[in-house]
Amino acid sequence: MRNVNGMQCKLAFVANIATIAVMLGVVVQVVSAQETSYCLPTEEVRFAQANLTMLAESVGLPASMSMQIDVPVCCEKCTEPTPTPSTTPPVPPQIQFSLVRCVYDDKLVPWIPPLRCGFHADAFPAGAQLLEAVIRLEQVVKVNATMKNAKDTPITGEYTLCVFNSVEPAEWFNATCPDNLKHVDNVTVEPKSWAQVYFESEPLIACLESTPSFVEEAQALVDAGEDVTVEFKTDSEMYARRFSGASLDRALACGDVELMVFYTLPS
Repeated sequence: MRNVNGMQCKLAFVANIATIAVMLGVVVQVVSAQETSYCLPTEEVRFAQANLTMLAESVGLPASMSMQIDVPVCCEKCTEPTPTPSTTPPVPPQIQFSLVRCVYDDKLVPWIPPLRCGFHADAFPAGAQLLEAVIRLEQVVKVNATMKNAKDTPITGEYTLCVFNSVEPAEWFNATCPDNLKHVDNVTVEPKSWAQVYFESEPLIACLESTPSFVEEAQALVDAGEDVTVEFKTDSEMYARRFSGASLDRALACGDVELMVFYTLPS
């Protein structure tokens, strides 16, 4: 006979056993009481024993036809099972971002002033913890130059056009901002004449990721209520060989910068 929960194990349970046993011609005798986590009050066990004996004697069953059962009783060790507390895994902080876009359209190189891109401190909610920043730069360069020939014979020479980029603070990013242009070509200039050259670059697309220095210094600026600003600078240069003279007449560069800063909020 299996044990049942002591809170549900009433006298009716034992009486039912006795009734079935009498119908089968078997005496059910309550013997040892097992300690268990389920409890039946001791007084109910004693009352059940007396009833079983009276039922067996009333039908005149011999004692040899008997079976034994164990009935659980209360003891000091008995305790209700302790429920296992449910644990809810912590919710990870949600990553958010702020994005700003800054544009220069065909501005003379060098850019004066530099292209500045950044955030006001109030762009971040109170308590924001900065994680990292990513810069996406898109740029196209247009260059005009003149090659001169003062000789009486044609000259074929070589020229190199360069446009340089830089970002400051440089230590905030893990790579040098790539230069847009290093165009090398040849041109023939007729005697006592000059030749104008024009070049337009393919779009430069560059991505820069922040360093731990950005997180540390930009976080301090935000906490102090100050702006976080990144500057983009340009410069140009030309080299010419074999010509009587050469000049870089104009260099223009358009710039399209997206600065994205990722952060979390305290839970």
